[in-house]
Amino acid sequence: FQQLGPYRFREKPDKVNIAWHNQNASVSFRKKSVFYFDADGSKGSLTDVVTQVNSVAHSAARRAADSWLGRVSVNMAIRMYDQRITITRSADEWLFKGFEHPFISLGKIIRPDDVPYTRIGFQYPRNGSSEFDGDINMFTGADDISKM
Repeated sequence: FQQLGPYRFREKPDKVNIAWHNQNASVSFRKKSVFYFDADGSKGSLTDVVTQVNSVAHSAARRAADSWLGRVSVNMAIRMYDQRITITRSADEWLFKGFEHPFISLGKIIRPDDVPYTRIGFQYPRNGSSEFDGDINMFTGADDISKM
């Protein structure tokens, strides 16, 4: 094994969908974050080859562990899609870009409500998204500074 990283990113946050609520002196918004790779602050590059545990296949196996039919189905899928215990991809794919995995594609067909994304990655699809922090509502202090 060889230790890689750290991979450092700079976050540029922005507020989107801003709505002022004069009736209770508050403002609502969503936080949209864009992450930029900081090459100078990182040890390594996004093209580094990283090998990790195949967490998607492992999760499928754990989820099906209590069902005979589930175990047989997952075992068959592991063989059919030639899944191994590890997956090797670039650091960029593992972090923000994400990558396609046959079990994710299969899950989108079988249980679309349980599989919200089309790719797998530690921070996919966080970059450029405003959905992760949800709605933020805060007092402006316009009617009472102690609410700040």
